[in-house]
Amino acid sequence: MDLKDMIHFIKHNSTILIGLLIAGGLLGALVFYVIPEKYIGSGLFFITREAEISDEFYTYSGYYNQQTALSHTRTVRGIMETEEFQAMLLRELGIEVNRKSLRKFRKNYRVKETGPQLIKVEIKSNETAKLTETWSVLNSVLLELAEILVEDGDPNISTIPLQEVPLVREVPETLYVFSSVGALVTLGLGTLYLGVKEYLKER
Repeated sequence: MDLKDMIHFIKHNSTILIGLLIAGGLLGALVFYVIPEKYIGSGLFFITREAEISDEFYTYSGYYNQQTALSHTRTVRGIMETEEFQAMLLRELGIEVNRKSLRKFRKNYRVKETGPQLIKVEIKSNETAKLTETWSVLNSVLLELAEILVEDGDPNISTIPLQEVPLVREVPETLYVFSSVGALVTLGLGTLYLGVKEYLKER
């Protein structure tokens, strides 16, 4: 199909294409108002190592403390990103652990290092109460594991939650985005259908 054929196709089906565009936009707007609002809960954990008291004016303790804490931060983050850790959270929340529930949880769960010795956790949910509950469970499970990690290792390392409850905010979703996506998807599918129909008619 060359440019001339495309122009002819658009002119010939202009009414239908405009109708599809409007219908898709309205459908996208409907979806925006029907689906429940989604929230993000986020919180921070700080990994530190207590300095050893010394009478010497200069020691390597400060540098060693920082390097040890940085290394432990990577370890803690690695644990939090494993399916085993996430399965522990699901069990504590009373959710059956299977491939589907793990996949759903991972889709709404994110762990990242936002700075030296600092771990940020983000959780998405349709309910603010569920976010608070999940954060509480994550807090207790992580701190329990953190104690196990340092039992036979370095007892001076600590994992400290920087807040008791997560910061909760709405996921920024706009009517414009939903309407635009709905209009474009509907227009694309409609154009494909009309194009195939015209092609078969010519044959």
